[in-house]
Amino acid sequence: MRSGPLSGLRVLEFAGLGPAPFCCMLLSDLGADVVRIDRAGKDPGILDAIILRGRRSIALDLKSAAGLQTARALSARADILIEGALEPQFFSELLTKTGLSSQQFPNNTDRALWPALRATLTHAFAMRPRSEWCAVFEGSDACFAPVLSMRDAPFDPHNVARQTFVHLNGVTQAAPAPRFSLTPGAIQGPTRSAGADTAAILRDWAVG
Repeated sequence: MRSGPLSGLRVLEFAGLGPAPFCCMLLSDLGADVVRIDRAGKDPGILDAIILRGRRSIALDLKSAAGLQTARALSARADILIEGALEPQFFSELLTKTGLSSQQFPNNTDRALWPALRATLTHAFAMRPRSEWCAVFEGSDACFAPVLSMRDAPFDPHNVARQTFVHLNGVTQAAPAPRFSLTPGAIQGPTRSAGADTAAILRDWAVG
């Protein structure tokens, strides 16, 4: 059991992009039991320490009946479910900055439109290098951040200024957050591999 003011709170994380993973990291640092759903078959050698530090993960094939059934059971036992849909005003800013029409995608919470939206955004972002998109989105409210590798992220000017990363046990990883002046946080354990805690999660949450 993790210690902290949110100890005992069960959080299920479906989102893999945007601010949601960082929100879940903060909840975990405050003691919540955060379980992240990862794609089954994901290369276990690719580890994002920002996403997994302080959290447990379970690998599920959400395209299979068994995977969906397990996900639903976890959702039923969670106190909080966090997914990654953008709020309307931020989504509108995203469309404006990418030059897309709001009439084409009037409601970003409509899951039926997500495949077309994903394809459209993928095509749009492929038209420019990352540096140009950074210039376009810098300072906007589009919930934007460049996708940096773990090799590059610790040297990003914002991360350096905020001392976002620490080097511990041979692993460069995110520093504890949020930060309190009187009760500073500390990393409570080593980084875990994606899916390493699947059996323990199902047992602890009485699923399966």
